[in-house]
Amino acid sequence: MATLVCKVMGVVFIIVAIWGFIDGHHVLIFHVNTAHNIVHLLSGIFALVCGFVGPRRSKGFCIIFGAVYGLVAILGFLDVQR
Repeated sequence: MATLVCKVMGVVFIIVAIWGFIDGHHVLIFHVNTAHNIVHLLSGIFALVCGFVGPRRSKGFCIIFGAVYGLVAILGFLDVQR
């Protein structure tokens, strides 16, 4: 299951990054910038690599990136600035 999640999320991250590069300011309701797009692009590539390497690497990716993105979401809700 983790390999499928990595493959799907990898494609989604890459699509969102490309969309952000094309639009330049917004993806749906979210404001994006070049650094944000690069992070999504790298996350997508890494997710795809982990998805094709095997289940152990995929599970590790899901756990670590889930924790990191969860923390980023919490900080966003708390309106923590740079």
